[in-house]
Amino acid sequence: MLHNGGYQFEALSLETSEIIDENLNCFEQSLYLACLKMRHFEQVHGLKYGDFKIALTCDTMVEFDGQTLGKPKSVNQALDWLISYSNKKQFVHTGCCIMNLDGSGEKQSWAETTEVHFKTINRADAQNYLDRQKDALDKAGAYGLQDKHFTFVKKIAGSYSNVVGLPMESLKANLAKWSF
Repeated sequence: MLHNGGYQFEALSLETSEIIDENLNCFEQSLYLACLKMRHFEQVHGLKYGDFKIALTCDTMVEFDGQTLGKPKSVNQALDWLISYSNKKQFVHTGCCIMNLDGSGEKQSWAETTEVHFKTINRADAQNYLDRQKDALDKAGAYGLQDKHFTFVKKIAGSYSNVVGLPMESLKANLAKWSF
């Protein structure tokens, strides 16, 4: 998405503990984890990173029936989750944090929420999706909206890119505040 948005970037992988604070709601947790990842980036790389001007960290979480869903722990859990979405809605929250890499350490953080409304999902269709989409266990809520085999969405209220994991519209707006 960043590439399609015209941004030059380097994707880095930092192992950051994603232990959830049970005192925070799902929206707050997504923001907390994005900021935690940025603190980890700052500890590892400091306030400058090559010729890059901005560091960006995000975390996406799914809220369904009052519960926070991260990544499923097993195929059986993923299957149960997908079936439970049938004819219901969920909220996808993505927390973002950007840091200016000019040495100032100036940061800005926000979170965005999108509603996802589902069609009927039966066991056979959910199992077929999981059989075909091998990385579903690596996705919050056990699905990727962008996956060609995931055909269970009735409608989306809010940002499509937020559900995919990076709210491009609000990212552009926040970067514009810094003249980027």
